[in-house]
Amino acid sequence: MKVVTMPLSYTNCYLIEAAQGWILVDAGRQSMVRLFSKRLRKLGLNPEDIKLIIITHAHYDHVGSLAQIKTLCRCPVLAHPREARIIESGEVVIPPGTNA
Repeated sequence: MKVVTMPLSYTNCYLIEAAQGWILVDAGRQSMVRLFSKRLRKLGLNPEDIKLIIITHAHYDHVGSLAQIKTLCRCPVLAHPREARIIESGEVVIPPGTNA
C-alpha cells in the first residue's frame, strides 16, 4: 500500500493507493481546490483517479474544500454519521481556542 502526504496549506491530507484507485483522506480548508489539483497533477494523477474521500472529522481545516473536491473527483464521501450530519448542514466547525 502506498501512502502519499499531500499538504494543503497548514493541513496534511493523505492519498492512499487502493486496488480500485486512490483514496483521499481529508480535504483541507476552504479555497484549496486549485492547490489540490496542482498537487494531483504533480503526482501524475487526475481527479477521476480519486475513488473515495474519507473525512476524519468535521473541523474547517479538514472539510472546507470538500464540496468542491467531491464535485471535481465525482466520488463518494465516507464520514462518521455524527460528522456527516455536520458536513451536510454546511456548519463550519472551529475548535475552541484556535481562532484569533
